Amino acid sequence: MATSWDLLVEGQELEEAYKLRSNKYIEETVDKSLVEARLAQGWEIKKENKNTTVLRKEKPVGEQFENEVWCILKKMGFKVLNKNNQFKVSISSDNPDLTKQIDIVAIDDETCLLVECKAASTLGTKTSFKTELESMDSNFPKAKIELSKKYPGLKFKTIFATKNYVLGDKDQEKIKDLKGFVYFDYDTVDYYHQLVEHLGAAAKYQLLGNLFAKQDIKGLDVDVPAIKSQMGGLTYYAFTIEPEKLLKIAYILHRNNANHDLMPAYQRLIKKDRLNDIRKFINDGGYFPNSIIISLDVKESELSFSFDKNKFENTRSKIGVLHLPRKYQTAYVIDGQHRLYGYSGSNYEGKDSIPVVAFVNLDKNLQVKMFMDINEKQKKVSKTLRNTLNMDLLWNAEKASDRKTAVVLSLAEKLGEDSRSPLYGRVILGENSGNEIRTVTNEFIKAALLKTSFFNEYKKNSNDITVPGYFDKNDNDKTHEIVFRFLVKSFDYVKDYCADEWNKNGKGYITTNIGIYGLITIFGEIVDLICKRDNITVINDADEFVKKCEPFYLALCDALLNMSEEEIKAMRSIGEPGKKIVRTTLIVALHRACPEFTSERIEEIVEESERSYNSDVIYKISKMGDLFLGWIKDAFANVNDWLKNNIPVNIKERIVLQSFEDSTKSQFDFLEFKDIYEIVKYKSNWTEFFKDKFATAFSNQVEAVKALMTLSMVKTDAEKERAITKQDRKTIDDLYEKFIGDE
Repeated sequence: MATSWDLLVEGQELEEAYKLRSNKYIEETVDKSLVEARLAQGWEIKKENKNTTVLRKEKPVGEQFENEVWCILKKMGFKVLNKNNQFKVSISSDNPDLTKQIDIVAIDDETCLLVECKAASTLGTKTSFKTELESMDSNFPKAKIELSKKYPGLKFKTIFATKNYVLGDKDQEKIKDLKGFVYFDYDTVDYYHQLVEHLGAAAKYQLLGNLFAKQDIKGLDVDVPAIKSQMGGLTYYAFTIEPEKLLKIAYILHRNNANHDLMPAYQRLIKKDRLNDIRKFINDGGYFPNSIIISLDVKESELSFSFDKNKFENTRSKIGVLHLPRKYQTAYVIDGQHRLYGYSGSNYEGKDSIPVVAFVNLDKNLQVKMFMDINEKQKKVSKTLRNTLNMDLLWNAEKASDRKTAVVLSLAEKLGEDSRSPLYGRVILGENSGNEIRTVTNEFIKAALLKTSFFNEYKKNSNDITVPGYFDKNDNDKTHEIVFRFLVKSFDYVKDYCADEWNKNGKGYITTNIGIYGLITIFGEIVDLICKRDNITVINDADEFVKKCEPFYLALCDALLNMSEEEIKAMRSIGEPGKKIVRTTLIVALHRACPEFTSERIEEIVEESERSYNSDVIYKISKMGDLFLGWIKDAFANVNDWLKNNIPVNIKERIVLQSFEDSTKSQFDFLEFKDIYEIVKYKSNWTEFFKDKFATAFSNQVEAVKALMTLSMVKTDAEKERAITKQDRKTIDDLYEKFIGDE
């Protein structure tokens, strides 16, 4: 059987194939008598007809992933793709019937992509692709020869794409060694999925720029009239160019896992709504007079500029023709990505000329700084992206404390994007959006790491070390390496021993933003305790030190799995106040599970936790008191002689005396929390004024008065730092939830 050319489709056949591939379900119409048996096999009912039933079930995960990648390439505008996964290409000139099946073939005017897809149903699945990679290495070059017979002159690239797999080091090294091969993990696939949803066919420029970086673009003419000059010590060119030409050589360094090999990347992901608005504005005759700013990624000696030496001799600027590079990914867009891509697909893509300021081979960190300077003033850079950018800007900073910040931010990124990390895919980085799994921010990881004793402490405005860090090697790369390994090994314990809770993601209390913050700080507490106990000043072997931590880690996991409802609620605290609550909760829980986890400071924290809970009790009761006293004021505001007729005598006498001593206040201002239950039960106050108000929590007056008396007594005990019972704490929490709720 020779190459199945009939399965490479375009035009209407391509659209029909897209309809089938974009549907994640298999559908089947069956007789009603067969429905029950099919439902037992995992089918579900889509539609009931008179005599038949339309059933459906999800396609296998591998087929869904293939279709996802196929649809991305189709939306990017590749004109020819394989109709289904039965496409085979001949790999032998002697024997045409010797063929190789290829998951995806995507062809446009200049390129041909061959894609092999592998997907697992469970995130983090580990396996070896040695056999598959060797087969691809052997057969795909032959497939390219065959495809070139029908589609000559194309650039080829082979993509090995995976979903939910963790690629081993040997496989990754193998792919790097294969000429013309690239690896796309699911972060990369998802990036292009998002990009094509926002950009449509224009997303192809980003993909080709990545795959064929610095390779020639066939037939592209990018010679433009330009002015060459300098400012700020930097050479730049000012010119105008048709957007369709600039789009082909442009590349946007989105801060996303897909671009981690091109760091520092700095752009925010293009917004679809904004892009559509700009495109409509352009189609309606609108234009943008301000320049797009780019950096040409070529050495100045490689850039050709022809100028007239006889013109404008008295100016530092020169006028001539700039011969722009005719290569993919040579113009990094620093500012103006929406304006540029807004022209893609517009009526003026090849008609308008847009103004551009082009710097030459601008240092990447300087590009980041320029981007930050431009966009900070517009308040468009998110805190997450700003942190990620600072990782690059501060890595080689003069101040040691700044370099320390860069290492911490780099660790946050590595934990989220390295498949060896238990936090892989769980950290929100750059322009990645959050979801049910990706809930942890680099800001919280940074804050947690800076709470530990892992890194050196420095004098203010000096590089002098005041307190050496246990893992700090005074070298960014070495410090980063050992701390990363330690954190991965430490998180592995929690992930393995608390698997069910770990996999609850944002719905649980461990793999949340605040939960991960707490775990990192408790790892730090354990390190500090062991080092002081064993007189360790420097940790040189992460694996060996983790073995010392194991008894505490096992106790920590036990504590996490046996937390009370009160502790679980504390673990779900939010914001800045939540950091202290979670950290304290974990210290107390670990101390309870493992008495050896102790020191003078830990004992103080355990004792303080009781006092701090009393502060929480006082706060909650006071908030409810403000509410209840407000109800009393509202109820009696228009009642004549309310003090005489609606207030118990003992309270009335006190208020009269206090108001005589301070006539500047309203008599209502002298009501106290302890007065509430007496006022509520006094005469007919309950029936006339308060029954409906307290109906949220109480069915009758007796229940309400009893609870209000309890609150008053507990408030007094808390203020005097007496112990509060668990039952009273639960009562307060329940009432607070009913009356105050989430503030």
